[in-house]
Amino acid sequence: MKLFLLYYSGAGNTQLVATYLMRQLRRMGHSVTTKFAKKGLKLPSISGYDGLIVGSPVYAYQPPDTLLEVVKHLPKLKSMPVYTFMTKGLISGNAPLALANAIESKGGIVIGHSEILMADTLFLLTSHRGSLWEWFMLQANMLAVRQIKRLPHKVIKAFERKSRYRFRKKLYVPLTNIIAREFHRFVEEKSRLFFADEKCDLCGACVGLCPNSNIRIVDEKVIFGEDCDLCVRCVHRCPQEAIQIGRYIAKAPRYVPQRDRYLRELMK
Repeated sequence: MKLFLLYYSGAGNTQLVATYLMRQLRRMGHSVTTKFAKKGLKLPSISGYDGLIVGSPVYAYQPPDTLLEVVKHLPKLKSMPVYTFMTKGLISGNAPLALANAIESKGGIVIGHSEILMADTLFLLTSHRGSLWEWFMLQANMLAVRQIKRLPHKVIKAFERKSRYRFRKKLYVPLTNIIAREFHRFVEEKSRLFFADEKCDLCGACVGLCPNSNIRIVDEKVIFGEDCDLCVRCVHRCPQEAIQIGRYIAKAPRYVPQRDRYLRELMK
């Protein structure tokens, strides 16, 4: 089977799942092409593929705007079967349905969906290194390993059946919609507080990491723009741990999934 895997990732959970999925599907004899969904990405026709896989985190009970924009500019899918998976910190709200609607507006048919509970990389920044709260939030990854290992077989079974996936209505969605509106106000406020502290060596890693191309280096200073999804990819992946959000996260742990004691085995 020839598959195209499109994914967006902030701190790296979705990227880790996508990488594991790609490797396992290839070991199973399938051909897999992957693409990271950065802002402005426009894919050529993927009509030569047997199916599309789309991976996404959940941000305030929705898919990231950047991923939805990339999906919006996909070529017509012409009834192509699509499998979606999402990584989440707690609950997903309307995110799976919103992603499915975006895909089906391009003519795709969602034939399967998985949700994987993993460490919440934004709220992890509310903890301190070595604290009980940090330990507690990372325990989600212990449970996630089993789900991730099952994913390749679930994907292939769904593509073999090719039956339209039926999303369940969630009674809590009106509440999450209210929370999401407040979260977007929070993002607008906190995204203005990003800066690189004295540990910054101007390596430029953050510039390449940002899915929205929102970070620049000008006159030996790191400049953060206003097009921020608060994915905190730059915060967690900065080699010097130099990126801060005001005074809030100076003592917070930085998270790289490949270093997590539970997730490391997936990269073997």
